[in-house]
Amino acid sequence: MRVVILNQKNRSLFTHLVMWHAFMFLVVGVCFAFAGILIFGTYARQVPVKPDFGNMKSSVSTSTSIAAADGTLLAEIAGQRREWTPFEEIPPLVRNAFISIEDARFFSHGALDLIGLARATWTNLRSGSIRQGGSTITQQVAKYFLGEERTFDRKFREVIWALRLERSMGKEQILELYLNLIFLGKNAYGVKAAARNYFDKNLDQLTLAEAALLAGMAQAPSRYSPTVNPGLALFRREQVLQAMHRNGFISTTELDLAQAAPVELAQRKDPFNARTPYFTETVRQLLLQRVGADAFARGGYRVETTVRPFVQIMARKNVEELTRWQDHRQGWRGAEARLKSEAERAEFLGKAAAYYKDIPLVGDRDYLALVTQVTREKATVVVGPHPAGTILLDDMNWAYPAHPTEGVTDKTIASVTEALAAGDVVWVRPKPGAPGRYRLEQIPRVQSALHVMDHRSGYVVAMIGGTDFDLTKFNRTVQACRQPGSTYKPFYYSLALAEGWTFDRPLTDIPYAIVDPATGQKWRITNFNYGETMSPELQEKVANYKVTLEHALVWSRNTPSVTIFQAMGARKVAAWVRRFGFTTPVIPDKGLALGSSCTRMDELNAAFAVFARNGRGIKPVMIRRIRDAAGNILEDATTPSDPLLTTGERIDRMIGLLGHRDRQVIPARAAYQTSILLRKVVTDGHNETVRDVGFPAAGKTGTASDTMDTWFAGYTSRWATLTWLGDEKYERPLGDRDAAFVTTSPLWGRFMYDVARFAPQREIPWADERHRDLGKPIATDPARGVKHDYLPPKEKPPALGE
Repeated sequence: MRVVILNQKNRSLFTHLVMWHAFMFLVVGVCFAFAGILIFGTYARQVPVKPDFGNMKSSVSTSTSIAAADGTLLAEIAGQRREWTPFEEIPPLVRNAFISIEDARFFSHGALDLIGLARATWTNLRSGSIRQGGSTITQQVAKYFLGEERTFDRKFREVIWALRLERSMGKEQILELYLNLIFLGKNAYGVKAAARNYFDKNLDQLTLAEAALLAGMAQAPSRYSPTVNPGLALFRREQVLQAMHRNGFISTTELDLAQAAPVELAQRKDPFNARTPYFTETVRQLLLQRVGADAFARGGYRVETTVRPFVQIMARKNVEELTRWQDHRQGWRGAEARLKSEAERAEFLGKAAAYYKDIPLVGDRDYLALVTQVTREKATVVVGPHPAGTILLDDMNWAYPAHPTEGVTDKTIASVTEALAAGDVVWVRPKPGAPGRYRLEQIPRVQSALHVMDHRSGYVVAMIGGTDFDLTKFNRTVQACRQPGSTYKPFYYSLALAEGWTFDRPLTDIPYAIVDPATGQKWRITNFNYGETMSPELQEKVANYKVTLEHALVWSRNTPSVTIFQAMGARKVAAWVRRFGFTTPVIPDKGLALGSSCTRMDELNAAFAVFARNGRGIKPVMIRRIRDAAGNILEDATTPSDPLLTTGERIDRMIGLLGHRDRQVIPARAAYQTSILLRKVVTDGHNETVRDVGFPAAGKTGTASDTMDTWFAGYTSRWATLTWLGDEKYERPLGDRDAAFVTTSPLWGRFMYDVARFAPQREIPWADERHRDLGKPIATDPARGVKHDYLPPKEKPPALGE
């Protein structure tokens, strides 16, 4: 059969070869296209299909902030320090600085800058690894969520997600993400955190030069850090300024001024230790318990607390004053070191000069000094690079040798040489108003604590857990368990009142002995420790044989108090006391009458608040609200009366608390009667320093065995406040002649004078906390109040339990 080819064309061999190769290239191209689609699809499945702006913001790891009641920052904790800032709140100056140096054509190109990408690709192919960027701002946002791994695999996924970001978000949203995600050194993520870290400024306060300095660190935060490499940081700032000028963001005049501006960095202080360290650390632990370790590590929470900075500052000041006063009364424990050779002294002075060179001398801080010369009347001391000063005898006459175990107090020395010698290294404090004068100091060994709670809401407004958080982070208000002494008496007195006992019920006040059934030991009950100079027979003659229940509590008489305790029964008292919210063990033995069972300070303060609240219980609240990174409220413990709530929030809380009633833990009548007695403890008892603050107060002192613990627990019509001073290690009595009316009662009065005398107060007690407005208001006159000084006792105080 013959085949005829129609339209036959004559082609040369060359033409056939070209067509064959073209066909093969087409086949290969199709194969590569299919392979590319397959690879793209594989990687595309590993990348979120449609990135969501809101979810991306909430998934970012941020710092957790803890704020005081007035919004003051107390601490930033957890992973990354970041403060999210919406796009419209980021000044154009800052936005333009980063765009100019990082991606000048950001608003004109898509997800990829093809020119920059081509340049980077050629460089990377020649090196065989990822050596150069070329990434756009969009790609850098994608990189944050995909990781910093420098591989082609990660780079491909980055491109895919960048394309999706551009399709699903606007340029402004992408730039907002970038400026809040970028790491700029010093644990700062985002421009707002960096502005605070480096300059202690808000974004709208930054100068052009400062904005350019921050933008310069975007490429390499460590390399261009002004704190690590100030020279390179200046060089990089110059590049940013030139780029801004080249892109038309700044004028030539602005460029010249910014180039000439010096770099002035701020030393941003950590607010944690500076403000409320014990309170803040306790809040941190509470947050960890409530959200869990994983969520806590991610951070992003905003914790709104109850503490009031002004009240906290006054609490800290007064606690320090008491502990130093008491520590001086106990005597001088010696120099920190004694340098004998001139070489040792010269070395110390050199190190001190370097350490204190940028630290000014202020009157509320201690400094290590070297004693260079001593005479009978004064000592010459040197503090670092500062001129030599003097310590006069009057500023250190308390420095007699301290006894390690005996309660000797209030002795003085007649010569400086009795305490100091040349070469001693000692703590000194500048004397206010006397340049060149110092007072001798030492780190107090006694400890003190203070706890303040608004008994209307439960808000803890101040907390001092110890004298120095840097030395010991043990929070005595919530972690220590100490013997409360006579502050325990009102609890079983209230039981007696609930059982029908009256104020005028007669009780014997004759010292007597009982046998403790638990130990079999004979226990003699007395009121005053007259020592060995007075026989038991003579003690009985001077004692009042009959007293009333009211007199017994007001004057804290031990003998009739133990009689009441025995009449109620130890187990019944223990069960009654637990109603007040104590979680520590209550041991139902005879010693419980005088406060032998230890208690936590915050629980003791809340227990006294029960009397102020006419028998209704309340738990201390330290966290008002917890918000997540998106601003959602996770926990809300605010009360409708909270002055910081908006009208809408207050209505929401009123609705949320409908039907809620505080638990009545003891009968209202018994609480009201006990409150009357506690008011009389202040007005009629040995509490002059509390009585004279100028407004109504009620409370009770307590002194534990051997004066190892002294207390005052009391309340006004607003706050329940507890003060404590003690020897933490039970090594040395506070003082043989000391009791609570010498130490913690003055602390309570002085503190309340500072923080509460200007606030409206009401008489104590009032008929019903729920109708407190029916109570009698007191026109408080601050001029009437008296703030007593700390004074040593003039006579021997009451013994165990007062």
